[in-house]
Amino acid sequence: MKFKTLLIASAIALSIATACRESHSPADSITYAEEAYDAGQYEQAQDIADRLLAGGDLDELSVDRLCRLSLLLMHLAEVQQDYSGNVALAVNVLDIAASRDSDSTAAYISSVDIGNRASMALLKAVSNVYHIDADSLTIYDDCPDYESDSLCTHTHQH
Repeated sequence: MKFKTLLIASAIALSIATACRESHSPADSITYAEEAYDAGQYEQAQDIADRLLAGGDLDELSVDRLCRLSLLLMHLAEVQQDYSGNVALAVNVLDIAASRDSDSTAAYISSVDIGNRASMALLKAVSNVYHIDADSLTIYDDCPDYESDSLCTHTHQH
């Protein structure tokens, strides 16, 4: 009889622990996703990141955590060779972080190790391309013909 009660109590405790693990905060979700990634459980890390992004909980995350999520998405893109989806998401998350506090975002990028800094710099460069003013991409007909590897640096005046 005691064993049966102990077994039932254990099952209830396990159910509660599992439920609590599944309903963790958005900030904790990033830590769990990073842990899954570090353990080689890339699908689980991707699932956690996807749920976090789909849940609309990014407003609850600090700039540091947004940067960590962005870096995680970049790592997942590299491992899964899904450069279009995860890199676009990583750029978006990094943009959100930079729009909140560009100095903290830059500080995060400069604080990570050199390998991660390269990934973050690449994301920042892609982000910068998205924000180029369309007028700066105009090709002017009055530029002289140059060698194919030269650029026209014509200044257009309105």
